[in-house]
Amino acid sequence: MITHSRQSAAIAIEDPPMLVRTTVTVERVLNPRNAFVLLPNGKRVFGFIDPRNGEFAPQLAEEATMSAELNVADFSRARLIAVC
Repeated sequence: MITHSRQSAAIAIEDPPMLVRTTVTVERVLNPRNAFVLLPNGKRVFGFIDPRNGEFAPQLAEEATMSAELNVADFSRARLIAVC
C-alpha cells in the first residue's frame, strides 16, 4: 500500500522559485518607470521599475542591459532591478 505524506507534498510545492532572475535589454523607454524590454530569447515584454524603490530606482535608457525578475506564472512583464 502506498501512502503519501502531506508534509512532503507541501515541501515539494514550495521548493520551486516564484521569481526568475535574468538580464534584459531595454528596447524602448515609455516613461521614467516603464519600458519595453527584450528577454535573452528575443521575446519583448513590459518592463517596470517598482515605485517602492524611490530614489534608488535605476535610470532607464534605450539599449541598456538590466537585471530583472519575472514571476514564473507571468512572463509578460519584468520588474527591472538594476543596470548591469
